[in-house]
Amino acid sequence: SSLSESFAGKDVSHPNPFPRAAAAFSGKRWLVAAWDAKVLFLDLTNERTKEINKAELEGKGVATVEVVLYGGQMPCALIGGTDGIIRIFSLLSWQVIGRLTGGHKTALNCALALPSNDGSLTAHRFITGCAGGTLAWWNLTPGIKDFTPQRAFKAHDGGVVCATLTAGQQTPLLLTTGNDSSVAAWNIVTGKEIARFKPHSKLPCSGIASWLRPRCDGYSADLITKE
Repeated sequence: SSLSESFAGKDVSHPNPFPRAAAAFSGKRWLVAAWDAKVLFLDLTNERTKEINKAELEGKGVATVEVVLYGGQMPCALIGGTDGIIRIFSLLSWQVIGRLTGGHKTALNCALALPSNDGSLTAHRFITGCAGGTLAWWNLTPGIKDFTPQRAFKAHDGGVVCATLTAGQQTPLLLTTGNDSSVAAWNIVTGKEIARFKPHSKLPCSGIASWLRPRCDGYSADLITKE
């Protein structure tokens, strides 16, 4: 299972205002827990819970969850399935409103929203990685139900484990780790690989977090290995 804290409705001060129904999510804090058979949402403001079960996801298991503002207006959960399909689940109607197919054939390991030109995360663009080692770039248009990736390619042997963006840069880099023990840096605009290295020759990287060193101009990343 995976556990993460997400904020639905945090970017509400944009030129395109929220619909009245979505405005109710402004400032709310969600604790989101995902298992293979369901996703549980706990509203930390009133302790109410809501479950999304396997039957509501076409009977497919849950592999990863990312809570975003779809198009900057609608709070949604991007639920990556064990079948490699990402389902866009509206937190207003509590129904699947879109599907992302063709990017992956194996279980999703990560989904990461990319910043727009003004620096906000509006879920127009994001990146996903799967257990088969494929990275996929997506660009969404609200109102369309079925999407195919802008690009999809093999990024790591043995699977993409996780992804993050570098901190403190106007145009951040994408950092990914894989079961091939390598860490790769990517241009988020072109999708081209910029650098790749292996912090340890034998231990696979199971996690990565970018941070800005307070006393240095360079950028660093903390890596987590399996031992």
